[in-house]
Amino acid sequence: MGTETITDGKHMLLTTYRKSGAGASSPVSTVAVSDDRVGMWTGSKTAKFARVRHDSHVTIQSCSARGKTTPSSAVFEVDTDDQVRIGAAIGLAAPPSPA
Repeated sequence: MGTETITDGKHMLLTTYRKSGAGASSPVSTVAVSDDRVGMWTGSKTAKFARVRHDSHVTIQSCSARGKTTPSSAVFEVDTDDQVRIGAAIGLAAPPSPA
């Protein structure tokens, strides 16, 4: 069995966070970007879009089209630089830099 990466599949489980801090997971289709990077899209009227606008901290994990993950699939936390890119892509102001 080979090593599976998030870019190998057609779907990923996107976990966004509600104002209460509770996670909400949704399977989304992946979009190849470049350099072994992967992206996704969603409509601006969806709940996940609203949650990302409130809190750009997300995790991703390989999954099936129905959101089923395998015990061996790794969970990836999106790093701060990517959170800034997410915010910029949806029209949020960049957070102030620490002094």
